[in-house]
Amino acid sequence: MIAANDAIILVMMLVGYVPIIISSGRREFTRWFYFAYTALFVGVVARVMGAFYQPELMILVERGVGLALAGVFALIGAYVHFRKIQSLQWNIDKPAAKTEHLAQLNTALAGKASQKDKKETKEKKKK
Repeated sequence: MIAANDAIILVMMLVGYVPIIISSGRREFTRWFYFAYTALFVGVVARVMGAFYQPELMILVERGVGLALAGVFALIGAYVHFRKIQSLQWNIDKPAAKTEHLAQLNTALAGKASQKDKKETKEKKKK
């Protein structure tokens, strides 16, 4: 029988998995967090399955895949995000990039720049 706390954690992981799947393809760094959340989900499923099938193996899967691999994926995602922001900050020192810095930052953080920002950038380039 599944323990009540394991069932609640499994339901919470399933409910939380939907927004992760939706946002996984939008930005490069969110894909890594999708992988991390997937590894956590595999760990929770292994924890629940440990009550029914080979508990020692399921504990290994829970801790090895669920925790360790999720940590590695989250670290990679944070690093990719950090490098993206850092590259945008380095570009601000260049004179030509100063006018486009806000548009680039919006693109990196929000996924895409608004049409208004694109028009303003084009107008500034023409001047």
